[in-house]
Amino acid sequence: MTIVSHEHGFVFVRTRKTGGTSTELALSSLCGAKDVITPVCDRDERLREQCGGRGPQNFVGTGLVNHSPAQRIRDVVGAARWREYFTFCVERCPYEKVVSLYFHRHRVKPRPSIDDFLASGEAWDALNAPLYLDSNGEVLVNRVISYGRLEVELADVLARFGLAVPSPMPLAKSQFREDRRPACSILNDEQRQAVATGYATEFALFGGCCDHG
Repeated sequence: MTIVSHEHGFVFVRTRKTGGTSTELALSSLCGAKDVITPVCDRDERLREQCGGRGPQNFVGTGLVNHSPAQRIRDVVGAARWREYFTFCVERCPYEKVVSLYFHRHRVKPRPSIDDFLASGEAWDALNAPLYLDSNGEVLVNRVISYGRLEVELADVLARFGLAVPSPMPLAKSQFREDRRPACSILNDEQRQAVATGYATEFALFGGCCDHG
């Protein structure tokens, strides 16, 4: 979900395969009645209800949806308010995103091979750079949180507003990944090279990585 908190003055831009659902569930529990919260799937809405988070609200007519790009959110809230609010998203090692997406899309055996998954084009559905970059390739948000340090960095962001990460932080979708080894141990050299090529923009922005998650 996209979250625009007018009460606290922050905007959360949801990226793909970066713990976004867990982050949204945590943030929605801190939102006020006037904040914008876009819908998620029924399964996640049920989990949000269980966690005590606010449901979808104030999104009708805005054009905002789950995974709205930062540029679109800025257009909706206005450039002045975008500059005033603290804007952030989460990013993750592309190798880990691809492996996570593979197990999420293919939850039961028999699964296609990872080579077939890469060849199908599905593996590029976790490309997040277009969600937080402008047309000139500049990062639009104030902070890109590292998935590998999600709780620590999210706590640092929320401390700006006198808020704390709900404890325990909600966990969503982690059950889908059957192989818990680091992605660098799952992907072979050719597969890692294919990911490096497909996610070249993100590697250029954040460097090499292999955070387990």
